[in-house]
Amino acid sequence: MDILKKCYEDFLKIDMETEIGHLLKHKQAEKIVGIWNLWSSISFSQFEKYVWRCINKAKKVQDVINITGTVHIAINLLYVLRNHQLCKVSKNGEIEFSNKLMNFEVAADLANAVFPERIRNKKEHGQFQATWTTSVKRANIIFEQVPPWKDVFFCGDDDLTSLALAQISGNAFNISVGDIDSDLVSFIESSSRREGLQIETFEFDVTYEAPDRLKKKYDVFHCDPLDHGQGIDLWLQRAQEVLKGKPGDLIYLNISADRLGQREYLLFKHLHEMGFYLEEKHKNFSSYQVEEEPFLNTEKLNEEIEKINIEYSAIKDLYIHTDLYVFIRKAVRPIFLPQEFMEIRRKI
Repeated sequence: MDILKKCYEDFLKIDMETEIGHLLKHKQAEKIVGIWNLWSSISFSQFEKYVWRCINKAKKVQDVINITGTVHIAINLLYVLRNHQLCKVSKNGEIEFSNKLMNFEVAADLANAVFPERIRNKKEHGQFQATWTTSVKRANIIFEQVPPWKDVFFCGDDDLTSLALAQISGNAFNISVGDIDSDLVSFIESSSRREGLQIETFEFDVTYEAPDRLKKKYDVFHCDPLDHGQGIDLWLQRAQEVLKGKPGDLIYLNISADRLGQREYLLFKHLHEMGFYLEEKHKNFSSYQVEEEPFLNTEKLNEEIEKINIEYSAIKDLYIHTDLYVFIRKAVRPIFLPQEFMEIRRKI
Protein backbone atom coordinates (compact mmCIF):
# COMPACT_ATOMS: atom_id res chain seq x y z
CA MET A 1 0.00 0.00 0.00
CA ASP A 2 1.51 3.31 -1.13
CA ILE A 3 0.22 5.24 1.86
CA LEU A 4 2.05 2.91 4.23
CA LYS A 5 5.30 3.44 2.35
CA LYS A 6 4.95 7.18 2.93
CA CYS A 7 4.22 6.55 6.59
CA TYR A 8 7.26 4.29 6.80
CA GLU A 9 9.56 6.94 5.33
CA ASP A 10 8.39 9.41 7.95
CA PHE A 11 8.64 6.81 10.70
CA LEU A 12 12.27 5.99 9.84
CA LYS A 13 13.28 9.63 10.22
CA ILE A 14 11.46 10.08 13.52
CA ASP A 15 12.64 6.74 14.87
CA MET A 16 16.28 7.52 14.14
CA GLU A 17 16.00 11.00 15.62
CA THR A 18 14.39 9.59 18.77
CA GLU A 19 16.97 6.86 19.31
CA ILE A 20 20.29 8.29 18.09
CA GLY A 21 19.54 11.95 17.40
CA HIS A 22 22.10 12.97 20.01
CA LEU A 23 24.81 11.18 17.99
CA LEU A 24 24.02 12.66 14.58
CA LYS A 25 26.38 15.62 15.11
CA HIS A 26 29.24 13.32 16.06
CA LYS A 27 32.23 13.37 13.69
CA GLN A 28 31.56 9.69 13.01
CA ALA A 29 27.84 10.32 12.36
CA GLU A 30 27.86 8.71 8.92
CA LYS A 31 29.38 5.54 10.32
CA ILE A 32 26.95 5.53 13.24
CA VAL A 33 23.98 5.83 10.88
CA GLY A 34 25.33 2.91 8.87
CA ILE A 35 25.57 0.77 12.00
CA TRP A 36 22.07 1.83 13.02
CA ASN A 37 20.63 0.90 9.63
CA LEU A 38 22.35 -2.48 9.70
CA TRP A 39 21.48 -3.57 13.22
CA SER A 40 18.63 -1.51 14.64
CA SER A 41 16.49 0.09 11.94
CA ILE A 42 12.97 -1.36 11.60
CA SER A 43 12.29 -2.95 8.21
CA PHE A 44 9.27 -2.06 6.10
CA SER A 45 7.96 -5.58 6.58
CA GLN A 46 8.13 -5.18 10.36
CA PHE A 47 6.47 -1.77 10.12
CA GLU A 48 3.61 -3.27 8.08
CA LYS A 49 3.22 -6.00 10.65
CA TYR A 50 3.06 -3.46 13.49
CA VAL A 51 0.34 -1.55 11.64
CA TRP A 52 -1.71 -4.62 10.80
CA ARG A 53 -1.55 -6.06 14.31
CA CYS A 54 -2.55 -2.69 15.71
CA ILE A 55 -5.57 -2.61 13.41
CA ASN A 56 -6.58 -6.05 14.66
CA LYS A 57 -5.72 -5.74 18.34
CA ALA A 58 -5.09 -2.18 19.47
CA LYS A 59 -7.84 -0.23 21.19
CA LYS A 60 -5.59 1.82 23.47
CA VAL A 61 -2.00 3.07 23.51
CA GLN A 62 -1.02 0.27 25.88
CA ASP A 63 -2.03 -2.26 23.20
CA VAL A 64 0.33 -0.58 20.73
CA ILE A 65 3.15 -0.75 23.28
CA ASN A 66 2.44 -4.45 23.73
CA ILE A 67 2.68 -4.96 19.96
CA THR A 68 5.77 -2.85 19.25
CA GLY A 69 7.69 -3.60 22.43
CA THR A 70 8.61 -0.06 23.48
CA VAL A 71 6.85 3.17 24.43
CA HIS A 72 8.86 5.21 21.95
CA ILE A 73 8.17 3.00 18.93
CA ALA A 74 4.48 3.04 19.85
CA ILE A 75 4.40 6.83 20.11
CA ASN A 76 6.25 7.33 16.82
CA LEU A 77 4.06 4.79 15.03
CA LEU A 78 0.85 6.47 16.17
CA TYR A 79 2.31 9.90 15.40
CA VAL A 80 2.96 9.14 11.72
CA LEU A 81 -0.34 7.28 11.29
CA ARG A 82 -2.22 10.20 12.80
CA ASN A 83 -0.34 12.70 10.63
CA HIS A 84 -1.47 10.76 7.56
CA GLN A 85 -5.03 10.67 8.91
CA LEU A 86 -4.96 6.91 9.34
CA CYS A 87 -5.91 6.92 12.99
CA LYS A 88 -7.33 9.08 15.75
CA VAL A 89 -6.03 9.08 19.32
CA SER A 90 -8.24 10.46 22.08
CA LYS A 91 -7.01 12.30 25.18
CA ASN A 92 -7.43 9.17 27.29
CA GLY A 93 -5.38 7.04 24.88
CA GLU A 94 -8.16 5.31 22.95
CA ILE A 95 -7.43 4.64 19.26
CA GLU A 96 -9.65 4.50 16.20
CA PHE A 97 -8.15 3.39 12.87
CA SER A 98 -9.24 4.70 9.48
CA ASN A 99 -11.12 2.53 6.98
CA LYS A 100 -8.42 3.44 4.46
CA LEU A 101 -6.37 0.63 5.97
CA MET A 102 -9.27 -1.82 5.66
CA ASN A 103 -10.09 -1.94 1.96
CA PHE A 104 -11.89 -5.29 2.21
CA GLU A 105 -14.67 -6.96 4.17
CA VAL A 106 -13.73 -9.49 6.83
CA ALA A 107 -15.99 -12.49 7.37
CA ALA A 108 -18.30 -11.48 10.20
CA ASP A 109 -18.31 -14.93 11.73
CA LEU A 110 -15.38 -17.33 11.38
CA ALA A 111 -17.81 -20.21 11.87
CA ASN A 112 -19.33 -19.31 8.50
CA ALA A 113 -16.10 -20.43 6.82
CA VAL A 114 -17.34 -23.99 6.40
CA PHE A 115 -16.64 -26.47 3.64
CA PRO A 116 -18.30 -29.69 4.78
CA GLU A 117 -17.20 -31.56 1.67
CA ARG A 118 -13.79 -33.22 2.06
CA ILE A 119 -11.78 -35.24 -0.41
CA ARG A 120 -10.30 -38.65 0.28
CA ASN A 121 -6.75 -38.93 1.65
CA LYS A 122 -4.40 -40.43 -0.92
CA LYS A 123 -1.75 -42.71 0.50
CA GLU A 124 0.48 -42.31 -2.56
CA HIS A 125 0.78 -38.59 -1.80
CA GLY A 126 1.12 -39.01 1.97
CA GLN A 127 -2.06 -37.02 2.57
CA PHE A 128 -3.49 -36.86 6.07
CA GLN A 129 -6.03 -34.06 6.38
CA ALA A 130 -6.33 -31.97 9.49
CA THR A 131 -9.82 -31.21 10.74
CA TRP A 132 -11.72 -28.29 9.22
CA THR A 133 -11.62 -26.60 12.63
CA THR A 134 -7.83 -26.75 12.37
CA SER A 135 -7.89 -25.21 8.90
CA VAL A 136 -9.98 -22.28 10.16
CA LYS A 137 -7.63 -21.83 13.15
CA ARG A 138 -4.63 -21.75 10.84
CA ALA A 139 -6.32 -19.24 8.54
CA ASN A 140 -7.26 -17.07 11.48
CA ILE A 141 -3.73 -16.93 12.88
CA ILE A 142 -2.33 -16.02 9.45
CA PHE A 143 -4.99 -13.34 9.05
CA GLU A 144 -4.16 -11.86 12.47
CA GLN A 145 -0.41 -11.78 11.82
CA VAL A 146 0.05 -11.06 8.12
CA PRO A 147 -1.01 -7.84 6.37
CA PRO A 148 -3.69 -8.92 3.87
CA TRP A 149 -2.04 -7.36 0.82
CA LYS A 150 0.74 -9.97 1.04
CA ASP A 151 1.35 -12.94 -1.28
CA VAL A 152 0.75 -16.33 0.36
CA PHE A 153 1.81 -19.72 -1.03
CA PHE A 154 0.33 -22.97 0.25
CA CYS A 155 2.82 -25.69 -0.63
CA GLY A 156 0.33 -28.54 -0.58
CA ASP A 157 -3.11 -27.94 0.90
CA ASP A 158 -5.13 -31.10 1.40
CA ASP A 159 -6.37 -29.41 4.60
CA LEU A 160 -7.99 -26.63 2.50
CA THR A 161 -6.58 -23.85 4.68
CA SER A 162 -6.40 -21.66 1.57
CA LEU A 163 -10.19 -21.78 1.23
CA ALA A 164 -10.63 -20.78 4.87
CA LEU A 165 -8.15 -17.88 4.55
CA ALA A 166 -9.79 -16.54 1.38
CA GLN A 167 -13.17 -16.53 3.11
CA ILE A 168 -12.00 -14.99 6.37
CA SER A 169 -10.03 -12.23 4.64
CA GLY A 170 -12.67 -11.43 2.04
CA ASN A 171 -10.23 -12.27 -0.78
CA ALA A 172 -7.76 -9.65 0.46
CA PHE A 173 -4.70 -11.91 0.18
CA ASN A 174 -3.04 -12.99 -3.05
CA ILE A 175 -3.29 -16.74 -2.45
CA SER A 176 -1.67 -19.50 -4.50
CA VAL A 177 -1.93 -23.25 -3.95
CA GLY A 178 0.49 -25.73 -5.46
CA ASP A 179 -0.04 -29.46 -4.94
CA ILE A 180 1.10 -32.68 -6.58
CA ASP A 181 -2.46 -34.06 -6.51
CA SER A 182 -4.29 -32.92 -9.66
CA ASP A 183 -7.64 -33.96 -8.15
CA LEU A 184 -7.03 -31.75 -5.12
CA VAL A 185 -5.98 -28.84 -7.34
CA SER A 186 -9.21 -29.22 -9.34
CA PHE A 187 -11.25 -29.48 -6.15
CA ILE A 188 -9.84 -26.25 -4.69
CA GLU A 189 -10.26 -24.49 -8.03
CA SER A 190 -13.91 -25.52 -8.40
CA SER A 191 -14.70 -24.80 -4.74
CA SER A 192 -13.16 -21.33 -4.88
CA ARG A 193 -15.00 -20.54 -8.11
CA ARG A 194 -18.31 -21.69 -6.62
CA GLU A 195 -17.82 -19.56 -3.50
CA GLY A 196 -16.48 -16.51 -5.34
CA LEU A 197 -12.98 -16.88 -3.89
CA GLN A 198 -9.81 -15.76 -5.64
CA ILE A 199 -7.23 -18.54 -5.37
CA GLU A 200 -4.59 -19.40 -7.95
CA THR A 201 -4.07 -23.17 -8.26
CA PHE A 202 -1.52 -25.29 -10.10
CA GLU A 203 0.24 -28.64 -9.87
CA PHE A 204 3.48 -28.51 -7.91
CA ASP A 205 5.92 -31.27 -6.99
CA VAL A 206 8.24 -30.50 -4.06
CA THR A 207 10.82 -33.01 -5.31
CA TYR A 208 11.67 -30.60 -8.15
CA GLU A 209 13.05 -27.07 -8.11
CA ALA A 210 10.37 -24.40 -8.23
CA PRO A 211 9.75 -22.95 -11.71
CA ASP A 212 11.22 -19.53 -12.40
CA ARG A 213 7.80 -17.84 -12.44
CA LEU A 214 7.35 -18.71 -8.74
CA LYS A 215 10.80 -17.79 -7.48
CA LYS A 216 11.07 -14.75 -5.18
CA LYS A 217 7.31 -14.21 -5.50
CA TYR A 218 5.82 -14.81 -2.04
CA ASP A 219 5.91 -13.25 1.42
CA VAL A 220 4.40 -16.24 3.25
CA PHE A 221 4.95 -20.00 2.87
CA HIS A 222 2.57 -22.45 4.56
CA CYS A 223 3.07 -26.21 4.63
CA ASP A 224 2.14 -29.40 6.46
CA PRO A 225 4.94 -31.65 5.19
CA LEU A 226 5.79 -35.30 5.55
CA ASP A 227 7.63 -35.15 8.86
CA HIS A 228 10.66 -37.25 8.05
CA GLY A 229 14.00 -35.56 7.43
CA GLN A 230 13.91 -35.75 3.64
CA GLY A 231 10.34 -34.49 3.50
CA ILE A 232 10.93 -31.45 5.69
CA ASP A 233 14.12 -30.63 3.82
CA LEU A 234 12.32 -30.67 0.45
CA TRP A 235 9.60 -28.33 1.66
CA LEU A 236 12.14 -25.93 3.15
CA GLN A 237 14.15 -25.92 -0.08
CA ARG A 238 11.04 -24.85 -1.95
CA ALA A 239 10.33 -22.21 0.71
CA GLN A 240 13.77 -20.71 0.19
CA GLU A 241 13.14 -20.58 -3.57
CA VAL A 242 9.65 -19.06 -3.67
CA LEU A 243 9.94 -16.58 -0.78
CA LYS A 244 11.06 -13.06 -1.70
CA GLY A 245 14.26 -13.32 0.29
CA LYS A 246 13.58 -10.20 2.36
CA PRO A 247 13.45 -9.62 6.12
CA GLY A 248 9.95 -10.47 7.27
CA ASP A 249 9.44 -13.54 5.07
CA LEU A 250 7.33 -16.04 7.03
CA ILE A 251 7.21 -19.83 7.12
CA TYR A 252 4.22 -21.52 8.78
CA LEU A 253 5.36 -25.09 9.41
CA ASN A 254 3.08 -27.79 10.83
CA ILE A 255 5.07 -30.68 12.31
CA SER A 256 5.18 -32.65 15.56
CA ALA A 257 8.02 -31.86 17.95
CA ASP A 258 7.28 -35.10 19.78
CA ARG A 259 7.86 -37.12 16.62
CA LEU A 260 10.94 -35.10 15.67
CA GLY A 261 12.61 -35.68 19.02
CA GLN A 262 16.11 -34.21 19.22
CA ARG A 263 16.02 -33.45 15.49
CA GLU A 264 14.04 -30.35 16.43
CA TYR A 265 17.36 -28.73 17.33
CA LEU A 266 18.72 -29.56 13.86
CA LEU A 267 15.60 -28.06 12.29
CA PHE A 268 16.19 -24.80 14.16
CA LYS A 269 19.88 -24.86 13.22
CA HIS A 270 19.07 -25.42 9.54
CA LEU A 271 16.53 -22.59 9.44
CA HIS A 272 18.88 -20.33 11.38
CA GLU A 273 21.48 -20.83 8.65
CA MET A 274 18.80 -19.85 6.12
CA GLY A 275 18.29 -16.59 8.03
CA PHE A 276 15.12 -17.62 9.88
CA TYR A 277 14.36 -17.41 13.59
CA LEU A 278 11.55 -19.00 15.55
CA GLU A 279 8.95 -16.36 16.32
CA GLU A 280 6.18 -18.56 17.74
CA LYS A 281 5.43 -22.17 18.53
CA HIS A 282 1.87 -23.35 19.15
CA LYS A 283 1.86 -26.77 20.80
CA ASN A 284 -0.74 -29.30 19.57
CA PHE A 285 -2.26 -26.65 17.31
CA SER A 286 -3.50 -28.93 14.52
CA SER A 287 -5.71 -32.00 14.98
CA TYR A 288 -6.00 -35.10 12.79
CA GLN A 289 -8.48 -37.94 13.25
CA VAL A 290 -6.53 -41.16 13.81
CA GLU A 291 -8.89 -43.40 11.84
CA GLU A 292 -8.28 -41.28 8.70
CA GLU A 293 -4.51 -41.91 8.72
CA PRO A 294 -3.84 -43.45 5.27
CA PHE A 295 -0.88 -45.51 6.51
CA LEU A 296 -2.78 -46.87 9.50
CA ASN A 297 -2.40 -50.62 10.08
CA THR A 298 -5.80 -51.24 11.64
CA GLU A 299 -5.06 -54.84 12.53
CA LYS A 300 -1.85 -53.92 14.34
CA LEU A 301 -3.46 -50.97 16.10
CA ASN A 302 -6.33 -53.17 17.22
CA GLU A 303 -3.81 -55.49 18.86
CA GLU A 304 -2.16 -52.54 20.58
CA ILE A 305 -5.30 -50.98 22.03
CA GLU A 306 -6.51 -54.35 23.29
CA LYS A 307 -3.59 -54.20 25.72
CA ILE A 308 -5.41 -51.45 27.60
CA ASN A 309 -8.85 -53.03 27.16
CA ILE A 310 -10.23 -50.48 24.67
CA GLU A 311 -12.58 -51.45 21.86
CA TYR A 312 -11.38 -50.63 18.36
CA SER A 313 -14.57 -48.63 17.71
CA ALA A 314 -13.27 -46.03 20.18
CA ILE A 315 -10.59 -45.01 17.69
CA LYS A 316 -13.04 -42.73 15.87
CA ASP A 317 -12.83 -40.37 18.86
CA LEU A 318 -9.02 -40.28 18.95
CA TYR A 319 -6.88 -37.51 17.46
CA ILE A 320 -3.19 -36.84 17.03
CA HIS A 321 -1.67 -33.39 16.80
CA THR A 322 1.08 -31.36 15.21
CA ASP A 323 2.60 -28.10 16.41
CA LEU A 324 2.50 -24.88 14.43
CA TYR A 325 5.91 -23.23 14.10
CA VAL A 326 6.14 -19.67 12.80
CA PHE A 327 9.59 -18.75 11.49
CA ILE A 328 10.49 -15.24 10.35
CA ARG A 329 13.43 -14.21 8.20
CA LYS A 330 15.65 -11.82 10.12
CA ALA A 331 18.76 -11.90 7.94
CA VAL A 332 19.03 -11.93 4.17
CA ARG A 333 22.62 -13.13 4.20
CA PRO A 334 24.99 -14.31 6.92
CA ILE A 335 27.45 -11.73 8.22
CA PHE A 336 30.86 -13.28 8.93
CA LEU A 337 31.75 -10.84 11.70
CA PRO A 338 30.60 -7.28 12.38
CA GLN A 339 33.48 -5.22 11.01
CA GLU A 340 32.13 -2.20 12.83
CA PHE A 341 29.84 -2.37 15.80
CA MET A 342 28.45 0.07 18.32
CA GLU A 343 26.16 -0.78 21.22
CA ILE A 344 22.86 0.97 20.54
CA ARG A 345 20.04 0.19 22.94
CA ARG A 346 16.57 1.38 22.12
CA LYS A 347 14.75 3.50 24.67
CA ILE A 348 11.94 1.87 26.63
